[in-house]
Amino acid sequence: MRSKKFKVKPDKAYKLLGTDLELDPQKIYTAVYAMNIPDWKERELIFIGPLPGFLLEKNEYTIIEQ
Repeated sequence: MRSKKFKVKPDKAYKLLGTDLELDPQKIYTAVYAMNIPDWKERELIFIGPLPGFLLEKNEYTIIEQ
């Protein structure tokens, strides 16, 4: 089963250490639910941003459009 893409904003800035990948809380990103992670539904885990992406949970982002 494939996860549907949707739009979200991170609640704060994130940077992936050792890379130049970062999330800007002023920008909107495409995300998918992290269905391959245990308990993803209860924690509302998503993958967001440029590949390899960031893993965020429900209190770290706001859904803009689903």
